[in-house]
Amino acid sequence: MDSLQSMYTLLLSPCIYVPENYCVGVQSINNAGKRFWTPTVADSVKPLIRMVFNSIESAFTFYNEFTIQGDFEAIKSSSKFPEDASGNKYISHKYFVCSKHGFNQVKDKNTKKDLQCSAEISVADFGEVSTLDSDKKKKKSKKRKRPSLKVGCCACFVINLNSDNKYQVFKFTDKHNHISVPPEHIKHLKSQRKLFNSQKYFLFQLGQSGIGSNKGYRVLSKVHGGHELVGASKNDCKNWKRDVNKYILKADAEMYDMVFIPYIGIDNHFKCVTFGAALLAKEDVHSYDWLLKAFKKAFPVEPQIVMTDQDPSMVIAVQSVFFTTRHRLYILQSDWIICKNIGSICKRIGSICKQIGFNLQED
Repeated sequence: MDSLQSMYTLLLSPCIYVPENYCVGVQSINNAGKRFWTPTVADSVKPLIRMVFNSIESAFTFYNEFTIQGDFEAIKSSSKFPEDASGNKYISHKYFVCSKHGFNQVKDKNTKKDLQCSAEISVADFGEVSTLDSDKKKKKSKKRKRPSLKVGCCACFVINLNSDNKYQVFKFTDKHNHISVPPEHIKHLKSQRKLFNSQKYFLFQLGQSGIGSNKGYRVLSKVHGGHELVGASKNDCKNWKRDVNKYILKADAEMYDMVFIPYIGIDNHFKCVTFGAALLAKEDVHSYDWLLKAFKKAFPVEPQIVMTDQDPSMVIAVQSVFFTTRHRLYILQSDWIICKNIGSICKRIGSICKQIGFNLQED
């Protein structure tokens, strides 16, 4: 009975699970009894105060190297946008925090108000800080309830703009109030997941065969030998497919501004045959030259006669690609009617000009 009671006491007592044979860094306890973990990394990737970077992206790349060795993930947080003398806004401070920084919004059932828990990082010294989501309007839609991974971690990496228009390290805190991610789970972090070009091409070919991204991910897992060896998640495949569809839709809309050029000829039975077609963005010599070379690659034998319209670019391209072909120009029916009746048209124009009092001088 005592052993059963001790087991219940152990299960109900607050504790933090630490995997066996896994070093979580240097553990410390503050005066309030809270435990913190400092990752053990090489000094070459550890940020130092007043370290200078050329841009925000270079600073974030350097901090990512530190996070990879420290077995946690960093995200871009808030920024400060002051105004210069001319009224233009610029980024003076940029925050990079742990992915478990802050807390999710908790809705109070009694007051029906959103209560935001405060984190240990204070930005009172820098004034108001604008976040990326502050300007976005919140949609009134029901969200699926899911557990939160945010525990109010206080680890941060802050840079500010110095007098040389470069960013330097202003604040750096490497203490976490949670254990790091185990090495076998590092590949599941968002920053470590990636689809390679060969995998993207494979998913695209499966999409051409009518296989969606969900089934395509299953095929990838079978090819690689397991889900953990793919290097990406199912949502990554779905997001990539969404981006591809957006790009193709945009490209289809732009194709309406392109020039459609068909290859039409006569076969041995004196029947009209369409050999192929092409879409060109420009009607210049370079585009026509590429088009005729592609046709010559598909049909090695040059045609005996080529008939085109009166485009001067096409005339130059045909002479530079087809050496044994006779090139002839054709005139549209409307152009033929105008040329045939040009005399009567000129007389008609002359009579109209005389009626309105406009004198024509004959050369």
